[in-house]
Amino acid sequence: MKNCYYYSMGTSKIKIVFDLDGTIFSSSDILEPSYSSVIQRCNSGWNTSYLIPSAQKIISLVGRPGKEIIATLFPQMTLEQQKIISDSVLVELIRCIRNREGKIFPDVPSVLKKLQDAGFTLFIVSNCRRAYLEAILETYKLEKFFFSALCNEDDPSAGKAGLLKKVLNKSKGVMIGDRASDGEAARFASVPWIGCAFGHASSELQKADAIIHSFSELPEAIGLVI
Repeated sequence: MKNCYYYSMGTSKIKIVFDLDGTIFSSSDILEPSYSSVIQRCNSGWNTSYLIPSAQKIISLVGRPGKEIIATLFPQMTLEQQKIISDSVLVELIRCIRNREGKIFPDVPSVLKKLQDAGFTLFIVSNCRRAYLEAILETYKLEKFFFSALCNEDDPSAGKAGLLKKVLNKSKGVMIGDRASDGEAARFASVPWIGCAFGHASSELQKADAIIHSFSELPEAIGLVI
């Protein structure tokens, strides 16, 4: 079995790129309450009766760009209404994050430190919005582990695959994420994909090069795929 620390020591060219939601952070407990609060408030103000989507439906869309999520959940809304919903849900989610109502997965800080100390350079590539990403990193004191963090707002036309390729810049690397879209991005960038079965979509990991069931398994999995 390869030892990830041996293979990475002293070679910062190896880049470990993480998805955010469902990989480092879980929004499962805050999504439905945030949408519910916003939809109820907007229904009251607009004199409408939009239905509150189920937690299962919302979670099934996590990992897509925010505009796409809102358009899928509320296709009957005008673009202006969709933007109001999107911005309002973001504010509510950030409030919950700042109050630590979401959670990072167990062992995230300690494993990130181990990887960093071993010589890997760590990045985040996510389809989330910048304010959401920064709220998580700041609230849970994770900024110090990452060389940079890119999100959909940095280059909406690039998509996750384009952002990943930009981050790698022809360097050797690994993509870590819980969605098939993470695997698609990894294939586009010609790097291995480690799927996170503890995330939002364990059924989407069939094509992963390795699968982890807890964040603590990540160093060993990296050693297997690099």
